[in-house]
Amino acid sequence: MNLKDVIARLEQEDPDRLVERGWDGWDSWRGRYSELAFSPASATVAEMLAVCQDALEAGTMTGYKGGEYPVHEYTECNVAYEGTYGGRDDTLTSDGLEYRLTQ
Repeated sequence: MNLKDVIARLEQEDPDRLVERGWDGWDSWRGRYSELAFSPASATVAEMLAVCQDALEAGTMTGYKGGEYPVHEYTECNVAYEGTYGGRDDTLTSDGLEYRLTQ
């Protein structure tokens, strides 16, 4: 799922609702440095949305092992603790976001 779609989906939710499987930060994903990794954490929808908007506004990120990578609305998103790599399990899909929002 790209950042634009994640933001659009979160904007449809109650901003005060607590999401147990949410996120509270972002960084470069270890699997592909040009992709985002949101840090898993319990957070409100508003907090999750703020993380997404912060990444978008930053415009660039430092890759896991260095280098600068652009962050834009089509940057792909994952959910993983910093420095970890879970392969495809980290990928944030539409179904995966729905699951996180309903748990």
